[in-house]
Amino acid sequence: MYAKICYPALAPGIDQRVAAEKLGKIRYGEESVLLVEDEVKIRQVVVSILESYEVHGVTGGGQAGGQAGGQGRDLYRVVAWQGRFPRCRRHYLQAHRLEAVGSRCAGGPERLSGALVAVNGTRLHCERAGEGSPLVMIHGDALDARLWDGQFAFFAREREVLRYDVRGFGRSDPPGAEAYADVDDLKALLEYFDIDSAHLLGLSMGGRIATDFALTYPDSVGALVLLDSGLGGYPWSVEIREFFAAIFAAAREQDVEAARALWSQAPGHETIFAHSEAAVLFRRMVADYSGWFWLNEDPGTELAPPAFARLEEIQAPTLVLVGELDNGDCRTIADELYRRIPGAEKKVLPGVGHMSNLEAPEQLNQLVREFLSRHNP
Repeated sequence: MYAKICYPALAPGIDQRVAAEKLGKIRYGEESVLLVEDEVKIRQVVVSILESYEVHGVTGGGQAGGQAGGQGRDLYRVVAWQGRFPRCRRHYLQAHRLEAVGSRCAGGPERLSGALVAVNGTRLHCERAGEGSPLVMIHGDALDARLWDGQFAFFAREREVLRYDVRGFGRSDPPGAEAYADVDDLKALLEYFDIDSAHLLGLSMGGRIATDFALTYPDSVGALVLLDSGLGGYPWSVEIREFFAAIFAAAREQDVEAARALWSQAPGHETIFAHSEAAVLFRRMVADYSGWFWLNEDPGTELAPPAFARLEEIQAPTLVLVGELDNGDCRTIADELYRRIPGAEKKVLPGVGHMSNLEAPEQLNQLVREFLSRHNP
């Protein structure tokens, strides 16, 4: 078992032979490649490489084998994305490389940053951290994995956490011409990281994906936490349907910026702007959204029959959370989930709208933590 660690051959200050000898290795690769057979030393090698960059004033890197430069996150990608592992350990470098970065640079929990992993015919951007019973975080529409900034570090202190950009959002690839399903993307991502079963935490669209996943792959779900959730097959109100039709029209008849501005005013979003820090993150995510699904026909497939007709089949312990001031449709969906999923629990977050985890992160974290502590896969 070994990891193949690549970094730019022309980057200054990195002597792989010295690094290999320093770490007590018996083998080293040619040019910009190190072969590491000891799992513990994987972390040491990465730290050594990163420290060498820092000592020589290099803050980033391009693609493996290229010139040093660019943004800091690109350096990390250079170090890790060229890793190659036997299947059962292919994620190890990605996880432990950023454990080292997190503990040295952020003073916080160990974490993984910015991995593009090839699964199910696409590439999904994800972050992974911590150890213990896995928790997967799934963001909402027009957002990305940064939605969970207030939860990622909190839960990584006591469990393995994986957050990712759904296909077509954030830094994940957009859909192509081939049909796909979000639940199959998620299943492939879990398999990539050798996760047999995980808790799922989803907001809005992410809640819909989590619910569909629990019906499609019940053995792969420990518990569900559905936050201001969507629901496949739910008969949306005329107000919501007309609102989203207006967003699509704005994107196609005007431009994506007009659609973004309209989407930010969606029913349930009003309260986010009373929280200055949360509002900054919210606006940043929306501004970064490409608008792909507003501009293109989505070849994605949906569950049939839809989840709305099958909620009684869900086997996973479920916690339903909804903002008191969320839109009427999402509050109705929360009632449906609570009433029809066997054994479901429900909490209403007072004074909070659709972006509950941004508006009331501490309250939400404690509710989710207590619930998950009772339900480990």
